[in-house]
Amino acid sequence: MGQIELAKCAGISQSAISNLEMRGSQSSQHTQTLADCLRVNIRWLATGEGEPRSTEEVDHAIISVPVISWVQAGAWTEIAEFVVDEWIPWAVKVKDKGKRMFALKVSGVSMEPDFKDGDTILIDPARQPENGDYVVVRMKSENAATFKQLVVEGDQKFLKALNPIWTPQLQKINGDADLIGVVKAKQTLF
Repeated sequence: MGQIELAKCAGISQSAISNLEMRGSQSSQHTQTLADCLRVNIRWLATGEGEPRSTEEVDHAIISVPVISWVQAGAWTEIAEFVVDEWIPWAVKVKDKGKRMFALKVSGVSMEPDFKDGDTILIDPARQPENGDYVVVRMKSENAATFKQLVVEGDQKFLKALNPIWTPQLQKINGDADLIGVVKAKQTLF
């Protein structure tokens, strides 16, 4: 794999890859991502010790996903081509590698304690939602999307805030809602 391809996979610049190669066997903040991209043992990559290839079969891949705004997410079903300022690497199952997913930064406290303000969530717009899934929905009367848990009771659908002090706790979904996608994973800020 060349430096340019590795840089794209890892979500860092080609010059950063070049600098890491020149430094030799030293660990960096990107070592795990680089090991995943190269499908090598992280210990071997960081130290040169052990076997370069793991005996375990790799069941995930690193993809780059765009981080879009909530307004862009609200328009996702209408226009899915945006100017994106930030792309981040994300480990996904190999079967999901070709999917057209995107990321959103959580804004607000309605989904605490499970999702905090500033967390990043990965959205799969092609997945069909099921009861209990976390979803991104756009109300047609609004310009932006919202993120809540889907609750299905019979033929009724609701959006539920996880934060027990958030009001309204449950919001009925009527014909005014478009599903943007299902949350597949999150990255938490530390």
